[in-house]
Amino acid sequence: MVLRENSKPNVGHAVFSRLTIDEVKMMTAEAKAMLDTWQDTYMEVRAKIESSGRDARWEFDKRRLFERTGYMAQICQNLQDIAQVGLVLIRPNSKNC
Repeated sequence: MVLRENSKPNVGHAVFSRLTIDEVKMMTAEAKAMLDTWQDTYMEVRAKIESSGRDARWEFDKRRLFERTGYMAQICQNLQDIAQVGLVLIRPNSKNC
C-alpha cells in the first residue's frame, strides 16, 4: 500500500536520530494523520456511494485495507507519546509541554 510504504521511511530510527524532539512530534503527527485519513476517506466515499443507490454495494475486506495502516498509525502515536516524555524530561518547566 502506498500510504504505508510512504510513511515507513519517514518514521524510522535513522530519521529520528537526526531530528529534534519537536520535529519528531511533528513528523509522527503528520504520518499518523495521513494514515488515519485513509480510513476516514474510505468510509466517507463508501457511505456516499451506498447512499446514492446508483452503484452496487462497495465492500472490501476492512482487515486487509486497514490492519497495517492502523498498526502504523498506532506506532506513530506511541512515538509521539515517547517524544512528549522526552520533551518533559529535557524541558521540565516548559509551558508548551
